[in-house]
Amino acid sequence: MCLEIKFWDQKILGQNSLGKKVLGKTYGNQKHNLSLNLLPYYKSQEQTESIHESISSDDEVDDAVEECKRIDDKKDWMLFVGASAGENNTSSLDHESVVSPLEKNYCNSEDSFKLMKFLDDAKKEGIDHVLRYRDQNIKLSEDQKHIINLASCQISCIKDGSGLNNFPQLVLCQGAAGSGKTLIIAELECTITEAFGTDSALIIAFTGSAALNANGRTIHSTLRLQFDNKSRDVVDLKGDTLHAFQEKMKNVKFLIIDEFSMVGCRLFNIINRRCMQMKSSTDPFGGLPVYMFGDLFQLPPIGDTPLYSLDIDKFKTIAYSGSILFRSLVHTKFLTACHRQQDEEFLNFLENLSSGIVTATGQIFEDNMSTEEIESFSNAAQLFQHVKATEDYNKKKLLELGGPVILISAKNNNSYAKCSSDELACNLQNSLAISIGARIMLRSNLWTEGGLVNGCIGYIEDVLYCDEIDEESPSIIMVKFDTYYGPTLTNGCVPITRITRSWTVNNIHCTRYQFPLTLAYAITIHKSQGLTLPKCVLNLDCAEIMSGIFCVAMSRVREKTDLMISGSFIYHYLR
Repeated sequence: MCLEIKFWDQKILGQNSLGKKVLGKTYGNQKHNLSLNLLPYYKSQEQTESIHESISSDDEVDDAVEECKRIDDKKDWMLFVGASAGENNTSSLDHESVVSPLEKNYCNSEDSFKLMKFLDDAKKEGIDHVLRYRDQNIKLSEDQKHIINLASCQISCIKDGSGLNNFPQLVLCQGAAGSGKTLIIAELECTITEAFGTDSALIIAFTGSAALNANGRTIHSTLRLQFDNKSRDVVDLKGDTLHAFQEKMKNVKFLIIDEFSMVGCRLFNIINRRCMQMKSSTDPFGGLPVYMFGDLFQLPPIGDTPLYSLDIDKFKTIAYSGSILFRSLVHTKFLTACHRQQDEEFLNFLENLSSGIVTATGQIFEDNMSTEEIESFSNAAQLFQHVKATEDYNKKKLLELGGPVILISAKNNNSYAKCSSDELACNLQNSLAISIGARIMLRSNLWTEGGLVNGCIGYIEDVLYCDEIDEESPSIIMVKFDTYYGPTLTNGCVPITRITRSWTVNNIHCTRYQFPLTLAYAITIHKSQGLTLPKCVLNLDCAEIMSGIFCVAMSRVREKTDLMISGSFIYHYLR
């Protein structure tokens, strides 16, 4: 049996002819050396979630079918590099033949079954929620103390039954990057938990990485948000489902929302209505005090109207009602002290940038750095504005590893599913290219409380096969994650298996079965929100970039010396 390593040779394609080199490598027959006898993982649990999306018109469906026919005419190596037959595509990765053999690591069906159910059983036996304890050595700034004092007064009123009419119900805590928002959320959680016990502070955020950073959970999974395909409105919980939800949330006394800039008017209204259901109350948010943390100048909501917008279509009733509710309740507190950046010049630059004032800080441009300074960024995280540039860089770094590249095809249930984008398929790729040692990102929230969220980074340590499951494709990918708080195998790895995601295209049920991974040598600026990076390279070759997105990227580091801007970017392109 041979593994074909397929890739693009630029010199041949440059002559307007098809080119493909195939390198056959014989699989090894060695068993994978894992101590599985210490792992009592036997129970099964389906890893399937349904997420409903729809394509808006019949024309889009027809276009999708035509695209599918065109894709079927392509070779798989062409799909990998994004080329079409006869094209003189100059964006080649320019990589010569792969020379290292791939040892095919086998494991029997029993061991494979244990590994595939590792996370399911780890969730049952592992952590439910990481309970934080107050650090007595931390000194809060005056603006942080003011927020804690307000919450303490609300706690006293809840306990003595005097009501919360004398206090604002919705507190918007506005702070730039590094202003200590995560610290104050932790302090707020401790204060509420000490008063009312476990699970009394419900912390939610739009993305998995932001939720993990705040010791919380994602908005959609926590509040069980499912949407009707036609109305695009949230489906109310009913019967046993509603009762179970209310029982789980019965001890919640405060709601904390992190990274509120990504929450739009529509989602804000939906959160309000779900909280009303949670507490069986007609009061806004079910009567819960709400604290929202974030920075309005950072990433805006996707497909929604920003909370600060004044231009809202009254016919978009969900968003319009959310805007009215927000303005009627909001009480703003400003976090002014900076706890992340210690470089005064860099801090002033970021403050001006968040207000739309741009000042040059030339030392962070690659052209102004010494060779030694540039080399210090060789392993730094790369940030790009656009997905295409991110993907190109990731493919380039994958091939630079010099090892065999494994191309794993997804299993789609029909042609509509095969033609669907990664985004529509809930971030599952049609073709996933990996190699042992590759840096990857998890693209699904497998276990938020344990740290396995959409956006967490790790390295591929090994790839396992099981002939009884799938003779040609890997069954398990062993990953060592940077942030993970649950149990691991003896080598520190977590076994990642394929998952199924489902959606609809004009009432046609689609599914895709694939590993929820993607390469992560580079990430988009959107994915970096909430992260503090030791070093990063900001790649800006685009003509224009929104100042809010630029500010997010620039504020991922603590000091100016930890950031390098690469590319032909000019400051007056900011808008």
